[in-house]
Amino acid sequence: MKKMTMENKIKFGLMRYGADPVIEAYEVKMINNIRSLLIEKKWIGKHPIPYGNVSIRNKRNEFLITGTQTSEFKYLTNHNVCLVFDYDEQKNVIHYTGPTEPSSESISHYAIYTFPEVNAVIHIHSLKAWNNEYADGIFEEVEGEYGSKELFRNIKRLKFFNEHIFRMADHEGGFISFGVDLKSAYNLLTKYVELEERYK
Repeated sequence: MKKMTMENKIKFGLMRYGADPVIEAYEVKMINNIRSLLIEKKWIGKHPIPYGNVSIRNKRNEFLITGTQTSEFKYLTNHNVCLVFDYDEQKNVIHYTGPTEPSSESISHYAIYTFPEVNAVIHIHSLKAWNNEYADGIFEEVEGEYGSKELFRNIKRLKFFNEHIFRMADHEGGFISFGVDLKSAYNLLTKYVELEERYK
């Protein structure tokens, strides 16, 4: 089992299973289509380290997520994504299968997919919107460092209908949006984050 770390601090464990999964071409295309819009707005990219990730729920109730350190790539292939199918909260371990390790935000995505109406999750960075003093009255804040049990539990306490967006209180620049599909999750970003970026 491998530990995900940042600045020498353990975040969560990774347990990989079996052979590479069958990933449908249309699923990767869906992710690439939304990523192209996010990259254009600089909500996903590299500065100086890769940031941002995208996931979608599949028919088997697993979720396909972009791999760690892939945000700098313009287009992804089957080799840049993996399937997450379980999370052991007690041991803080993500269970996955695929050719690449899942994003460091996988625990956040897993928590969100415990809501049955959610089928897509987007994590972006926007320092301008995150630091906007007026954003305090716009965004719900969720506390907890990424990859932590605290964040996992706080996300699961959210109350919403079909879609939602929140600012990550302990992850500078971080926002997460989610909804019934990628379009609804993306529209929340353009409605709120983009507005805050423009507002002075």
